[in-house]
Amino acid sequence: MSDTELLQTKPDTDKEAGGTAGPAESADLPEVTASRKLRAFLTSAIVCAALLLLIPAAMRFSGIGKTSAKDIPAGEEAVSESSTDKDAGETAADAYGGNAAKEPLKEMKPDYEEHYRWLLDHEDLFPEGKVTQAKGNAGLTDFLYVYGHEGAEDTAANRHVYAKLTPADLSRRVTHQYAAKSAGDSTVYLDIPLLMQWDERWGYYPYGSSVIGLTGCGPTCLSMAVAGLTGNVKAAPDRIARFAEDEGYYMSGTGTKWSLFTEGAEKFRVNGRELTASLESIKEELDLGHPVIMSMGPGTFTYSGHFILAAGYMNDSLVIHDPNSQDISSHLWKFDRISDQILGVWAFSTSKQ
Repeated sequence: MSDTELLQTKPDTDKEAGGTAGPAESADLPEVTASRKLRAFLTSAIVCAALLLLIPAAMRFSGIGKTSAKDIPAGEEAVSESSTDKDAGETAADAYGGNAAKEPLKEMKPDYEEHYRWLLDHEDLFPEGKVTQAKGNAGLTDFLYVYGHEGAEDTAANRHVYAKLTPADLSRRVTHQYAAKSAGDSTVYLDIPLLMQWDERWGYYPYGSSVIGLTGCGPTCLSMAVAGLTGNVKAAPDRIARFAEDEGYYMSGTGTKWSLFTEGAEKFRVNGRELTASLESIKEELDLGHPVIMSMGPGTFTYSGHFILAAGYMNDSLVIHDPNSQDISSHLWKFDRISDQILGVWAFSTSKQ
């Protein structure tokens, strides 16, 4: 029996002894009973408050309620009930564009050598070749190190919170300049931002059976194209990834469907058109101010499959925005060197063009 029940059921001492209360005692009974009820109520309130504080702490300690990468079925994501519903006529950029700012998953002081050694010791946790790509890439190394320790746990709890591109994102370019070296040089460099898929603002956001930082090169490339052409700060990689999954542009076991760059792109008010994989057709589109996304097979940029964006050219070399590598994005790439790895090509323009 609880303390509260004891207080509520304790018999009157005089009656229990077989005595009877006199007139004066009888007059005090209502006051005594009210006092006992008040004490019982306060005791119950204190017990309930203590339980409310102790139960969540116990759950955090035991791990109850946490979501790990193994809890997420391939090709699925647990959507928050507060996710925005799309109204009739609403664009994808609006429907998937909340105002909440995503907090960084974790702030870490980079310790590249220590982190990379850890990645080498746990290479089986990551897709083939990903740790090799992280060599010399402090940003990707830090991302993989955090992901290897925490998996999708934090993003599973916050996947309804979206990032928002900043003016700094829209103006970010590679460090080198593509100035013509002579009067005969032909150079074009579009005003297209360079975004990294492993940026902590969206890199840990689930995409398919993994996260954007590992498998979201397609949504990140489309984000670069849309943001560069329209200035839409809501078209961040996590919103486009969510849209791709919700609308069937992600195929489990395969990845981003090519139709995201044609049918799907229209929802973000840009037109995507498939091209032939030739330097002439790509340069023609770049001359018109149209960024070009390319699907790449194994080779220079990937061990399996990857999407990159061409943002310009100099003569017969392309300016590449690789969402997985700032280093690759800082070099010109001879078209002949990469042409045999190109599987698909799409040029993008605004709906008004």
